[in-house]
Amino acid sequence: MAYKLGRSPEAQALAVSHTGALLGSDQAADAFFRDHGILRVDQFEALLELPALLKGRRPDAARAGRPVAVVTTTGGGGAMAVDRLGGAGVALVGASAELRERVRAAHGLEVKGGRLIDVTLAGARYEVMKAVLDGLLDSGDCAAVIAAIGSSAQFLPERAVQPIIDCAGHATPLAAVPLPQADRALAMLAEGGVAGFRTVEAMADAVRAFLHWAPPRAPVTGPAPELGALAVGDVLDEAAGLDLLDRLGVPTVARRVIGLDEAVPDDLSYPVVLKAVSSDLPHKTEAGAVALGLPDRAAVDAARMAMRERLGRTAPDARIDGWLLQAMAGGLGEALIGYRLDAEAGPVVTVGAGGIFAELYRDVAVRLAPVDAETARAMIAEVRGLAALSGWRGRPAGDLEALAGAVAALSRLALDPERRVEEAEANPVIVSATGVVAVDALVRTGG
Repeated sequence: MAYKLGRSPEAQALAVSHTGALLGSDQAADAFFRDHGILRVDQFEALLELPALLKGRRPDAARAGRPVAVVTTTGGGGAMAVDRLGGAGVALVGASAELRERVRAAHGLEVKGGRLIDVTLAGARYEVMKAVLDGLLDSGDCAAVIAAIGSSAQFLPERAVQPIIDCAGHATPLAAVPLPQADRALAMLAEGGVAGFRTVEAMADAVRAFLHWAPPRAPVTGPAPELGALAVGDVLDEAAGLDLLDRLGVPTVARRVIGLDEAVPDDLSYPVVLKAVSSDLPHKTEAGAVALGLPDRAAVDAARMAMRERLGRTAPDARIDGWLLQAMAGGLGEALIGYRLDAEAGPVVTVGAGGIFAELYRDVAVRLAPVDAETARAMIAEVRGLAALSGWRGRPAGDLEALAGAVAALSRLALDPERRVEEAEANPVIVSATGVVAVDALVRTGG
């Protein structure tokens, strides 16, 4: 388990000032913990109370998609538990029709449907609470069952807690949270082998972490990629960056590089994109170093003349080595794929929605690099901005399998024994129905 500072810029600055260490991104830390089977919690109390929920259990990736049931004798407290669990992204399930009928027939209690199983004051009776808990724990429908206990946990702890303790030992995990905090009830739960939590916040955080507890990911191995000669501490111009992606196996756009004053070739297929070739312009759009949709040779000549004049104003110190002429690429959507050496986690790979707003939305999935195609598919499924490319609501489906292959190919940079590439990004990668193509590349080598 881990409780780590650094989610906010302020906490990151504090960590650096106190330790003098370089600090990596918080998303990379999440990836590190996930891929090593480490549960990360946000609440410090959860760090202390989570072990009781884990005791005797093993990680299971299938838990993440299963719901949790909340049983309560106090509507307000139960609602607090449901609210916190839902806010933590935990799916909730109510009592099945079969269980409700069994409780009604045996105890004359009508358990309502819905995501909160409120057994009301009648649930304070030992036999009622135990019957409901046993039914849920034995059903196989729940990843875990939570008992939210009302004020009886303070005033009548033996009566409130005993049925919960007597339900311990099922294959399905059981936890309890007294509302408000009741120390005697918590002590009894601990003695009885039931995970007890002082607050609904810590409970929800611990349950979220438990549901996402998966075995460590097996490392991906393979031969080192053929990267060619790379200068140390260098930023590659875009043409060289795209060439590097080619060597890794990432599909790239058809292109041609010409000199500053070289004539435009006669055999181009229009329309084309014109870009300035310069390692001093990692972000060409802001500098005005890109012209799109040029329909013919005359338009290319006019565009590069205007671009040359414009760059004299926007980037007067940038060295322009030539011009990159690319085929216009169209598709169903755009993605970003990236690789970098994180200061703490080591090599990580990223996939997200592409385009100029990628940094603004930060809708990305991150894993330790390298990854295989299966892990890359899981990453793509996490990105909300790429959901439309899966055929959402009848939209045309993009080739997400090809995108997963590109993510896995880029992540092979981690297999370079010298770790020469510090950062590599393709944004955008155009996703069509029959493949993907990277149209822009940014590559930095380590210094």
